[in-house]
Amino acid sequence: MEARRDNLALLLKASAALPVFYRNFPEVDGRPMADGGVAEGIPVAHAIRMGARRIMVVRSRHEHY
Repeated sequence: MEARRDNLALLLKASAALPVFYRNFPEVDGRPMADGGVAEGIPVAHAIRMGARRIMVVRSRHEHY
């Protein structure tokens, strides 16, 4: 999924779409989208599959959260 001027607002809305609050997820380019944290809290493996070689994770909670 590529962010473009015409879908940016929907992507931002979808990035915060939690199943608890949405009956129907926002659709972007005809595909239902949800917050990525639902599938993987810190998507490092996906970033590596996409070609990332240097990854920085900034945690906003203490290490035992």
